[in-house]
Amino acid sequence: TERARRRRFLEIFEHHAGHAEDFAWYRRLFDPKGARRSGDISPSYGHLPPAHIARAAEALPRARFILLLREPVDRQWSALCMHVRSGRLPERLVTDWPQLRGYLGRRAHQGWFPSRIWQEWSAVVPPERLRFWLFDDIAARPQQVVDEICAYVGIVPGPGARPAGFNRKRNSPKLAMTPEIRAGEES
Repeated sequence: TERARRRRFLEIFEHHAGHAEDFAWYRRLFDPKGARRSGDISPSYGHLPPAHIARAAEALPRARFILLLREPVDRQWSALCMHVRSGRLPERLVTDWPQLRGYLGRRAHQGWFPSRIWQEWSAVVPPERLRFWLFDDIAARPQQVVDEICAYVGIVPGPGARPAGFNRKRNSPKLAMTPEIRAGEES
């Protein structure tokens, strides 16, 4: 049953500590799915060093890799707003450019740039096993992107638990990025 499959997945997953590069363990995560296609998603995979990406591509020869890439300023703003919503950052930090500049200067990560992520992945993953979609396309044409991803991984699109354009945070309050912050200028 689906419940038993989920329970087995959680049993395997709870023993993940120290298994970051253990691909035999990682493959076992998918055993509960049987012959059904399944996958894994994490923004942190975009930060993997090239050597780790190469080991993953080699250890998982049937895997198809999908990168969902976002414009870096919008991606950073989204992460900042998420931290404000969760209480990890005060709102005043992200609405005052001098404070925000200081904060970002200490935490800037070039690895979030889509061009760099693509460059590192495409250098080691064969082209037939790697595709990317842009966040803007997902937002503008969600069903088309879902259909394209399904075709890429070899499954027939069907009704999902949620519609393709579902966004659980759609009605959450959003912080607007001021023109000064977007431009990175003193106000």
